[in-house]
Amino acid sequence: MPNQSPLGEPITKEAQTSLSTPPLKPQANSCVGNVQCGTEKVALQTALARVDGKLGSKVRVLFDTGSHKSFITNKAVNSLGLRPVKQETLGIKVFGKTEVDVEVKDVVELSLTSLSGGKSVRIQCYTIDDIANIECVNMSDVKQTYQHLKTVYFSDFCGSQRELQVDVLIGANFLWQFQEGESIRGGPEEPVAVKTTLGWTLSGPLRGGKLTNVSTSNVNFVLSQAKHDKHRLEESVHRLWDLDSLGIREKDEVHEN
Repeated sequence: MPNQSPLGEPITKEAQTSLSTPPLKPQANSCVGNVQCGTEKVALQTALARVDGKLGSKVRVLFDTGSHKSFITNKAVNSLGLRPVKQETLGIKVFGKTEVDVEVKDVVELSLTSLSGGKSVRIQCYTIDDIANIECVNMSDVKQTYQHLKTVYFSDFCGSQRELQVDVLIGANFLWQFQEGESIRGGPEEPVAVKTTLGWTLSGPLRGGKLTNVSTSNVNFVLSQAKHDKHRLEESVHRLWDLDSLGIREKDEVHEN
């Protein structure tokens, strides 16, 4: 016997096809972490910060507008002695892949200020094994190369390091609490200085700059909050019995009732 609508009318094959529902999966609103590809050197917006209440603490922060969430490495969590405030389930997939691995992640709280003090911003971060190692940008060379940045005092610096390890990634959920709305720009293909509560940060292409490792291509992660949403199933049921979905709803009063 063919499938029928609540009014006893047969459901067409096309309607049945439109109602088919794929298996429930964690919702994957992609949160793209740091992505660095190719051979051209690009400055990423990093800063050094102090963690309130932790003597001698210093972490490197990466601001990432392409990430919905904020993250901290397990190494930094252990070093700072942070304790989880809650746990949440995340769907984690490698950038460019379709498979989603569902994992339970700890969430920690910390407050960040600039090394010189000032405004403190409290954030929550998911713990993760690794965020990114990025190639050092020599700020002295940057100041000599770009006149518009000559007098800027940048928060981050390399010292003798060639690679910098990112401890905390601040996504869009907290990023704008740090941004102060002031920037210093040069030409269209020159880096920009961006002012944050943690100090001045550098972002953008570096003229003539090449990565020392020409094969470098760091793609770290895409993460999303996994919600096994029962409403998706309920919506599918409503679609099944909603005659609008079948394209056969009558407008007369009897059928409406």
